[in-house]
Amino acid sequence: MTSASKRHILDIVTCSPEQTYMLGKEASRFVYGGLCIMLNGDLGSGKTTFVKGLVCGLDGDEAKSPSFNLVNEYAGRINVAHADLYRLKVTDGYDLGLYDYLNYGYLLIVEWCDRWICPPSSDVWCLSFGLFDVDVEEDFLPDLGNKRKITFTCLGDKACKSLAMYAESIDVEGAKKCLY
Repeated sequence: MTSASKRHILDIVTCSPEQTYMLGKEASRFVYGGLCIMLNGDLGSGKTTFVKGLVCGLDGDEAKSPSFNLVNEYAGRINVAHADLYRLKVTDGYDLGLYDYLNYGYLLIVEWCDRWICPPSSDVWCLSFGLFDVDVEEDFLPDLGNKRKITFTCLGDKACKSLAMYAESIDVEGAKKCLY
C-alpha cells in the first residue's frame, strides 16, 4: 500500500475524549460490512476511545481494548471484529483471521495497523491519531490538554465515498475539521 494511492479526506482536532468518542459514534452511520478501518497512533492517542463510540453507535456491546485477546468481536447492526496488534511485531493477517472477517462481512477495525504487513488495498479507512506538540501548536490551539489531531484517508471508491459523506456530516461541538 503506497501513500500515493491513499486519498486524504479530512483532518479533525478533538478537544476531549468525549469528542473523540462522539466522532466514532457518528462514524457508525457511514461504515459497512467488509470495510477495514486501520488505526495508528501513539499509546493514549484516542484509538480505542474512537472504537468505543463506533461500536456503541452500531448497537454493540461496550468495546474493550483487545490488547491481550488480540481480537474482540461485537454483534450489532453490523458485526465488528476489533483487532489490536500492539503486542505483535508483525502479522500477515491470516494467522488472526483478519481477511476472514472481511470476507464474512464484518466491519474490521485494526489498531496498530502498521504491524500488518499485507493489509487490504481497497475498502479501507485509515485514521492516524496524533497528540499535539505544545511548543509547535500553541499559537493555533491554546490550552492543548486533551487535544488530538486525527487524519482520515481512504483506499477504494466505496470507502472514499462513505468517508467523504461522514466527513461532511461531522458536527461534534468543539471539534475543528478541515475537509480536503
